[in-house]
Amino acid sequence: MGDYSDSPTTAMKLDPERATPLEAAQILSLRQDHVAACRAMALESAARVAPAIVAILADNYAKADANIAAFASRRISWGAFVSENQVLVTERRGQLLAAADQMQRTLQEKTAATAADRTPAERALANWTRQQQSLLPGQRVTDCRYDGALLSCTTG
Repeated sequence: MGDYSDSPTTAMKLDPERATPLEAAQILSLRQDHVAACRAMALESAARVAPAIVAILADNYAKADANIAAFASRRISWGAFVSENQVLVTERRGQLLAAADQMQRTLQEKTAATAADRTPAERALANWTRQQQSLLPGQRVTDCRYDGALLSCTTG
């Protein structure tokens, strides 16, 4: 846990000891009093990004809690506990990176699709400007152009 959650030492991984009643109580207290609050904040922050991130975190937190329960009930050793914790940290990071890549691809596809959808509109706007100029030579015409996703019109 702590500094070694993603890279426990070999000695930590091979530790055959099981939690003492005091250690079990301490880890459950740590989870309840500190880890739960951090997880809640992480989930709330993730919800502002994407539901996929919430799903990854919640699933991983459930697995981590199952690992804590197995350790606190003395079904697994310290070594098994830290090894599983390492697996879960690595799994979570990989899933979050994959989700970020997917969100980036989706954003790029959406941007490209929006630009493609805008092309006919840009042609129609240019045509309209030309029609205004030929209908009202020397007069003020309305010219509309896209700046990114924003359409702005000026009359001059």
